[in-house]
Amino acid sequence: MADNFPILGGWTIHLGGEDGTFRVRIDTDGGINQVKRVGGNVKDDKWHHGAVVLDDSKKAVSLYVDEINKLETTYVGNFKTGEGFLRVAAPAVGATSLAGSIDEVAIFNQALTVADIAEIMKIGLEKASGIIAVSPSGKLTTTWSSIKAQ
Repeated sequence: MADNFPILGGWTIHLGGEDGTFRVRIDTDGGINQVKRVGGNVKDDKWHHGAVVLDDSKKAVSLYVDEINKLETTYVGNFKTGEGFLRVAAPAVGATSLAGSIDEVAIFNQALTVADIAEIMKIGLEKASGIIAVSPSGKLTTTWSSIKAQ
């Protein structure tokens, strides 16, 4: 039988549709749509810091909102290397698009500690990690946008 829905694996960070919860959806070869959610509405017109720590060696995922660990749970299965997806604030089943701004997105190759997350939230990603933001200055899309605006 042909595989009409191959499980590539990946994850999506988004907001819950009706309840405005901070959620992560994990898709692996062990199951799709493994949704983990944090209680409480973050669609309240306030700035929030969200973090997801995924430790694949332990099949563990932790969700943080405003530096507070709101959820520690596990998932099943394995991600396929070199395939799959990562989506941030993209609509998904049962989710809503983000009506706001996203700032300072980073992906690390190791699980962050609670202290790491707190430091990033308090002083910003650049100061906490030394990662320098990419400037849009002189980039094709920025230049084209300026030309179109004239």
